[in-house]
This record gives sequence, structure tokens and C-alpha cells, in this order.
Amino acid sequence: MSKFLKNVAEYLFSQHANGMEHLNVVFPNRRAGLFFQKYLSQLIQQPLFSPNVLTISDLVGQFSSLKVVDHNVLIVELYQVFVELTQSGESLDDFYYWGEMLLSDFEDVDKYLVDTKQLFSNIQSLKEIDYGLDFLDEEQIQYLSTFWSNILQARQSGFKDEFLNIWRKLLLIYKKFNLQLEQKGWAYEGMMYRKMAEHISSLDEFDQEAGYVLVGFNALNKCEENLFSFLQTKANASFFWDYDDYYKEAQQHEAALFLHKNMLKFPMPDDFDVSSQNFSQLKEIEVVAVPGFAGQANFAASWLDLNKEQVTNQFDNTALVLCDETLLIPMLNSIPDSVSDLNITMGFPVKSSPAYALLKGLIDVDRNSRFNKNGELVFYFRNVLALMSNPLMKEFIGHAGDQFVEQIRTENKIYLTGTDFEQVDFLNIVFALPTTAQQCKEYLHTILKTFFATNTTTDHILKESLYQLYLSINRLHDSLFADGTNIGKLFSKKLYYQLLLRQLDRLTIPFEGEPLLGVQLMGFLETRCLDFDNLILLSFNDDKLPGNSHRHSFVPYSLRKGFGLPVIEQRNAMYAYYFYRLIQRAKKVTMVYDSRTDGLSGGEVSRFATQLKFEAKHLVLNEKQGIFNFEPGAVQNILVEKTEPVVLKIKNFVLNKRISPSALNRYLECKLSFFFKYIEGINETDEVREDIDHLIFGRVAHKALELLLLPFVGKEMDAADFNSILKDKKKLSLALNHALQTEYFKKGNFELNGRNLLVYDIILKYIVRILKYDKTIAPLKILSLEKTYEHSINLDVFGERANVRYGGVVDRLDQTANKIRVVDYKTGASENQLSSLDKLFESEKQQNKAAFQTMLYANCVVNQLDVTLPVVPSVYGARSVFMEDFNPSFQLSGGQLIYQANAVEFESRLQLLLEELVDVDVPFTQTAKVATCKFCDYKGICKR
Repeated sequence: MSKFLKNVAEYLFSQHANGMEHLNVVFPNRRAGLFFQKYLSQLIQQPLFSPNVLTISDLVGQFSSLKVVDHNVLIVELYQVFVELTQSGESLDDFYYWGEMLLSDFEDVDKYLVDTKQLFSNIQSLKEIDYGLDFLDEEQIQYLSTFWSNILQARQSGFKDEFLNIWRKLLLIYKKFNLQLEQKGWAYEGMMYRKMAEHISSLDEFDQEAGYVLVGFNALNKCEENLFSFLQTKANASFFWDYDDYYKEAQQHEAALFLHKNMLKFPMPDDFDVSSQNFSQLKEIEVVAVPGFAGQANFAASWLDLNKEQVTNQFDNTALVLCDETLLIPMLNSIPDSVSDLNITMGFPVKSSPAYALLKGLIDVDRNSRFNKNGELVFYFRNVLALMSNPLMKEFIGHAGDQFVEQIRTENKIYLTGTDFEQVDFLNIVFALPTTAQQCKEYLHTILKTFFATNTTTDHILKESLYQLYLSINRLHDSLFADGTNIGKLFSKKLYYQLLLRQLDRLTIPFEGEPLLGVQLMGFLETRCLDFDNLILLSFNDDKLPGNSHRHSFVPYSLRKGFGLPVIEQRNAMYAYYFYRLIQRAKKVTMVYDSRTDGLSGGEVSRFATQLKFEAKHLVLNEKQGIFNFEPGAVQNILVEKTEPVVLKIKNFVLNKRISPSALNRYLECKLSFFFKYIEGINETDEVREDIDHLIFGRVAHKALELLLLPFVGKEMDAADFNSILKDKKKLSLALNHALQTEYFKKGNFELNGRNLLVYDIILKYIVRILKYDKTIAPLKILSLEKTYEHSINLDVFGERANVRYGGVVDRLDQTANKIRVVDYKTGASENQLSSLDKLFESEKQQNKAAFQTMLYANCVVNQLDVTLPVVPSVYGARSVFMEDFNPSFQLSGGQLIYQANAVEFESRLQLLLEELVDVDVPFTQTAKVATCKFCDYKGICKR
């Protein structure tokens, strides 16, 4: 099938073979001009001068003396006009983003040659109606809203007059803004278009011998229509429209919304054959649902392999079209070897490079820094850790970075100060933050230059990314500060960083290659005017094509429609034309969409596929589900035999260390987890705890209670003693603060905020509730606090008789009139009912860890001390302690659990447990309770 641009090239060559250099051929985009020149070169048999190929923006610029200036400069100019005319005290930070909305409206107003006086007076009148309906009730407002969609609900706002003042001043703001720009020789694009359109007919100098050819346009604004009319009259311009009869002849097809008007006003040459009946020859389109970016990229690679006989190196043979350009990196990583030549038109996004991540990390550190109550600048640990984990930073500072990260974790530093970085010179530079927006350039440049100069990698994209970041910072700085005005003083660091990151979001590094060779990998809008034999469209989802973007505007929808400004229907029609035009000459079309329904994505195919399915009677849509045969091997149960090396480690553990109740509880819960932690010594990662979790909660409560009761160790406490503690709020607060400083903040700054203030209050209530309960059972004698008790059992340890020690730190040992209590404080759930002692040793059942722990402690206490009273295991659960019927003593078969009465059975079961641990024939196995693995630190090893 003949391509549109090839047809145009052949026609122009036949008509102007001896005078091509006098032609100005205008396209919607530059890539169309490149393809046109290639087609033209294929027709040439001898050297000749090429026509002047340009875009519509280039053409408009030729008829204007104004210069389109940087977007940031325009917003600042608009801000200064706004403040002058409205006497507003609004900062540039607050104005900037709705100032962009206002500038966007000015762009539309000018490009569509709207009568600004009429438009802005209508807006003012509508807003006065909106704000003037205070006398109506809600039902009336709702009824009127069906006619006037912009009626505001907050009609009683105290800012009503201020808002109305802004609407009244819109015309003045527009006029003064345009006047100030014109006096400086500046313009925004819409202003330049309007000036061109209004004055083009009175041009004194115009080369009427130059020929103008306008190719492949669709939606024209009023300024472009005026320009086209002028060229049609003064330069006998030629127009070439691309279409297919399928949508051109259909009734009210959205793809032809602009086509009929354009062709009627600017007809094509009579002898040009547009080839308008191609779409009917396409009989089948594949629509494939594939989940995820990687899945789509893999499918596209598979498609290229399967169709390698049809995929050639011809530049207009095959195109991979990315409706979502973030698919570029996954697609580049999936290109098969069968594709020998690939042309990438979009460029590598700098935001995908570690250089961008480094810069973003620096900005995040600055943006989230703050001054603490002592006036010190502090840095949030998450931002610091993210910066330290950047591969560029890790390579540069080496082992010092690892030590620094470890220090943050072990000391639980949530906020860091400048003194924390003193040992590493480069970090002193990194954390010496700029104080003003103007200083940001020097700060960021210093760091980027350091990395660029010391980086020895052969990764050219990384080096280029650093360089492009450097240039972007330069450009932004120059646009804000280099003109010698006071503009830069208006910019805060916050706004500066926002503008820089927005600018970098669009920054790309062009790939080197031959643009007219091989498979074309391109974005959707780059396909305008181009035709390919084979097409595969990726991310063909409705939220990507045509998309559902809603542009905010000061001009209500009804007025936009009434004054001929672009609305959402026209945007959809424009994309519909681009889509149908793209596929109309293709021989093979495959559309792939992301079928995921998570997050913001609905997993819906583009509405254009649905239109084709029900409207294109000649066409069959072959709908498929992309399937990938991921066959992961079945997860094998892990079993560790007690081989000689393992036996040596077990002997070292049981003979040289005291076995804690926690270790035995873990062994009962999962033997493999016990092996990893206690035999192999694989410890859990020590993470920074930003919030006080249940583990820290317990440590803090333990420490605070120890501090409060320490003066009473060895003494008998009566109700008055407990009352004195409860009434002394200062003592309670000091004890809790000291516990927090020791167990949570460690060496960090003591500063409670946010959620931790609530947790602080809960811990305090927990401590107070325990003291109040103890008062009810007083008098009681505190025998010990946080003291270690231990005992031993003589065992055969792999052929060697030895005493195996066990025990641990008992939170509290106290004595009432008729018993000794082994008290344990628990922050989690605690069940004090036991059906039998055997349940403590059954690994396949739900364990009562607190009961096992306190029974083991009771065993140690009875064997270590000369006791005559019953020893009762007890637990103060953080939840149960607040119940009215709270009883800390464990209950066995309806009665109080007393250790001595159950000592023989407990010691017998304990001995069997320890013998099993040192039994060479009993391996370390995974637990059968999969639910246990959910929060296990070793599940990554087990793959559970």
C-alpha cells in the first residue's frame, strides 16, 4: 500500500522537479518532515536542492518579531501584573500553579482569536450570578445547577468579594500582561500566534515567489486558519489532507470532526490521489490483554520473533508504538536478537537513571529538613538512608557509608544533625544545605561535578545523565536569576525544587542511531502523518488513549464551547483521527493493553477497540489473553540435618550459652527458625523504628516500671506506697521519659511527636493500671527487678555429659502474704487459661509463650532460691490488665497454676525438649503452621 507522505513526495516532485528549493513544506511535527525527505530522496536521480522543511511553529515564528520566552519568566511577569492590579498579598508559591492555569487560558484565547472583552465580561457576569444566589435554598440551587454547571456551593464564603475582584480584573490582567511582554519583545506562544494572525494581511514584505505546501494537519486553531487563508490567497499554497473514506463518509464519526471543514476551506489539488480506501482492506486486528509493563514488553518481543519474516529493516515497515512512554525501558530490555536495527525516537528518560535518583535524594533531604526545638537543622532518617543507598553515593564514600547507615539503625536516629556527618568530608558538603533558591545551583553543581569527575564507569548514559542534569540546573537558574532583575527573590526553595523536578521529568537523552533504518520505537503522537505495514500498539488502554485528562480552566465549559475554545470532545476527536489514520494503511495491526485492575488502572482496553468491534463490519477483532508459562518449581521443604559441622555449632550453643525461654519458644514454634537465629547466628535486620512498636513498647514499659519500683526492692510495699507513686505525676513522667530516652531514642534527640505521643499516653496508662492493681493486693514485697535466674539440667550432649544452663531475666519477683509471684509484662495478647501442661510443649498447637516463659522462670527461681511459699507464674498483659475481672495468675484446670504442684511434669517435659535439641537424629524442620511464617524474619530464605 502506498504511504501518504510518499504520495505527497511523488506529487510535489512531479510538479516542481526543477524548483524544489523554492518550496516551504510544512508538517505538524519534525519526524513527518524527515520521512518526507527520505521518500523524496528515493525519487531523485541527480543532485538538486531540497525544499525547506519546517513545522507549523517554525512557520509562525517567521511572521513574528516577538520571542517566546521561558515559561517561568512568563509566570513571574503574570504574577507581578496580578499583584499590581488586584493588590493581592499572595505569594508566588501560592500563585504559581493557578497562574499556569491562567496562562494556559490566555494561550487558548489568543490561538482561537476570541474577543477577550466579551469573554471576560461573560465570565464576570456568570461568577456574579454564582455568588449572588444566597437567597436560594439547596434544592433550588441543585435545580439551577442543571443549567449552570458552575454554580458554587460555598455561597456564604467570606472571600466572595475577593474572588469577584479577581474575575472583574481578568481583562485588565490580560491586557497589561500582553502590553508588558510586547514592550520587552517577549511573548507566550498564543500571543505570538495572535499577533501574527492579526497583522499578516498587512505584511509589506512577503516573498510571493516562495511556494507553500501544508501537509497532514487536522485540528486547526483560528490563527492557523487565518495563516492558511493568507498563504492560500497570497502564495497559492497547496494543502494535502490524509484520510480514509471509512470515517470521512460515515455520519458524525469523531475522527472526521475537523476534516470536512478543512477540506472545504482548503481543498487539495484536483490531480492528487490521496488513496482513501485502504482501511477496508484490513481484515483482522489482534487485541491482546497482558498484565503489567514487563508482560507487554515480553509479548512485543515474542511478536517480533514470530513475525520476523515480515519485519524488515525498511524504516516504514514496522513500528512499536508506546501509548504510555514509561514503557520504554522495559521494551528496550526485551528487544529480541532477531531485530538487527532499531530506531528509538523518544530518548532515554533521565529520571530512570541513578543520577536523577541522586539529585532527587538531595532535594528530598533538603525539603524534609527542619529546625528542632533547640534551633538545630535536622534531617529525616528515611531521606538520609535513601540518599546513602544510591549506587553513586555508595561507590563514592565506600565503607564509610555502610558504617554510617549501621550507626543510624543501631542508635535508632530518626532525625540527624550536621554533627553526625563530621567524619566524612564529602557528607559535610552534602548536608551543608543552601538557604535560598539562588544558592541551589552552586550546591547541586558542586555535588554533580564531584561525581562526574570521579566516576570511572563506562556507562555513557550515566555520564550523560549527570551532564544533562548539570545543564538543566543551569537553564533554570539563568531563567530565574541571570537577567539582573528581582525575579529570583520571589522564588522560594520549595518552588525552585518543584520547578526543577518538573523540568527533569521531561528530560531525555537522545539515542544515537540511524533514524531511517529498522524497527521504529516511538510515542503515539510521533506517528502523525506516518504509515507502517506492521503496527504493534502497547498500553492500548482507555486511560492512555485517548486518555481522560481534564484540564483546569478559569473559563467554564459552557463559555469555552460558546466562544469556540477547545473542549474535551475536540481533544477526543483529535486523538480518534490520529488513531484511525495510523492504522488505515497497515497490513498487520496488534493492540496490546494492560489488563491489571490494581491501583488507578481499570485494566480497560481503549474505547477505539470497542468502536472497531461494533462499527467496522468488514473487520474482525481477534481478542486474546496473553499467557506466559511461568513454571516455578514447587517450593521444597527445608530440612537441616545435624551433620558434623552443625553438631559443633549446637554444642557451642548449649554448652557455652544460657538457653533463654525465647529460644525454646522459637524452637517449639519452628525448629528451622531456631536454627537460623541461634545456631547459625543469622540475626534480624536492626531497622530504625520511627514509631514505638510493640517491641519498643514492652522495653519502655519494663524500664519505666523498674525505675519506679527500684527504691522498694527488698522492702514491703503497702497501699500508701503505691498511692505516693501514683500521685507523683512528675516522677511517673521522669521515669517514662528516661525509659524512652534509653530504649527508643538511644543516642538520638528526645522529641516526641505525631503517633508516638498517643503511644506515650498508652504506655503511661498501662503503667498506672499495673500500679493500681498492685495497690489492691498490697502489702507485697519486691524481691527483685529485672534480675537473671538460671538453672541447669545434666544431659548427654552428643556423647558428652554436661550441664546445660537455661533461664533469663525475670521482670519482677514479688511476694504477697501467701505466695511468690513470677511476674512478666506482656505487650501483646495474653491468655491466662491452660487446659493442660502438655500444651506448653506442643509445637503444632497455638502456644502460650507467656505461660511457658514464666513456668521456666519459676523453675529457675525454685531451684535457685530457698522458697517455702507457692510460686505462681503471672502475666500483666497490656490488654487484659484493663479488664474489670483482671487476674494475672495463670489458671490450670480451673485453679491457680502453682509451679511446685506441676514441677515434676514440667521438668520431665523440659528435659525431653532439651534432649531432642541435642539428638543427632532429629533434624531442624519447618513448622507445619504456615500462618506462623507470615511475620517471620526468615521467610525470604524459606520462600514461604
